[in-house]
Amino acid sequence: MHLDQIAAPTKANITGLILAGGRGQRFNNEDKGLIAYKDSTLAEHAIARLAPQTNSILISANRHFEFYQGIGATLIKDQIKEYAGPLAGIHAAFNTIKTEWLATIACDTPCFPIDYVLQLANAIENNKTLVAVASSQGRLQNISMLVHKSLYPSINAFLNAGERKAQIWLEKNNPAIVDFNKPKHAFYNINTPEDLIAFEKLNCDD
Repeated sequence: MHLDQIAAPTKANITGLILAGGRGQRFNNEDKGLIAYKDSTLAEHAIARLAPQTNSILISANRHFEFYQGIGATLIKDQIKEYAGPLAGIHAAFNTIKTEWLATIACDTPCFPIDYVLQLANAIENNKTLVAVASSQGRLQNISMLVHKSLYPSINAFLNAGERKAQIWLEKNNPAIVDFNKPKHAFYNINTPEDLIAFEKLNCDD
């Protein structure tokens, strides 16, 4: 598909995806989406923050399905087995979305910006690419992206070849990179119980 034939990303044609399908190995193997955070859970907080930025919301999970089916998002499950990582959640979403574009964020990144999707969409338009990815404090945020559904064959082939690293896949697809440097903790993620304690004290939008 030629770039000129692809509709520019707007709220109306972007589906949001919350990635909550990991093992939580550094968080005592807990399901991070269910972790309590500011009178809610990390999954529900992420949905509330992403929903105003997109047409609709999916949530990728691989356990506790009953919980995820009741929190205001459409549940999807990995089709690539054995906890194949966040790209597997994106792969499953591509098989579900009705929109042209998919905006992804991990459930354990609670302070992602309220204009996150807009900034990625602007980069797509300005750079004429099929994928834009966030960067913060000099680090690429490999699973924080806006991506067009026409890249499904690419991600499908990548995963079925046994590859798993999102950065390697991104580098194959010429991403636009968007620097998010304010607030400085916008893309810090909660990996450990100690991280959670620190995050509880933050105002995400400061």
